[in-house]
Amino acid sequence: RFRPHGQVHSDAPLGMLRRIGFQMSAAATIGCAGDVLQQALEGKASVDELDVARSARLATYRCVQAPIADASWSAFDRWFRHLPGAPGVAAKIVADQILLMPPFVAAFFLSQGAMEGLSFDACVERTRAGFWPTACASCPFWSTVHLITFSVVPPVYRVPWTSSVAVFWNAYMSRQNQLAIASEHASAPS
Repeated sequence: RFRPHGQVHSDAPLGMLRRIGFQMSAAATIGCAGDVLQQALEGKASVDELDVARSARLATYRCVQAPIADASWSAFDRWFRHLPGAPGVAAKIVADQILLMPPFVAAFFLSQGAMEGLSFDACVERTRAGFWPTACASCPFWSTVHLITFSVVPPVYRVPWTSSVAVFWNAYMSRQNQLAIASEHASAPS
């Protein structure tokens, strides 16, 4: 079976491990870049001022999330293979926003809170506070990105493509998490 140059044979265990490793490292690296961008926008002018633990938390989340997204997108390709062109792309975008976006957004806030050492109840409260604003921003942003993801980008390069675009999304998510932290501190008893 013919495969374009650089495409990993997904049935081969070693090829699948390479693909997953590539996706995890690309997503984590680019996730970290998004957080560093957000910290720069917050006024952290030097490397010494950066919150490295914060960047590592976001990179960890992206590292875990990337292979799940890839496996899900591969499933969407199978589910909608009989819908060519624009209807197939639209079906994949709707599936992404309905099936993946809600748990990914919730997992982001839960994981960040947990890695910051918050209690379970505090993690749930952060998720509750951050979910809807983030979900409302996610739909137009990712639906637009996925017009390209599902119509032009070969499956093996979807995670690096979306991770590259996600520099800006990760900056936004990092900001949302920092706003949640500020809100928690403001409402905490003195």
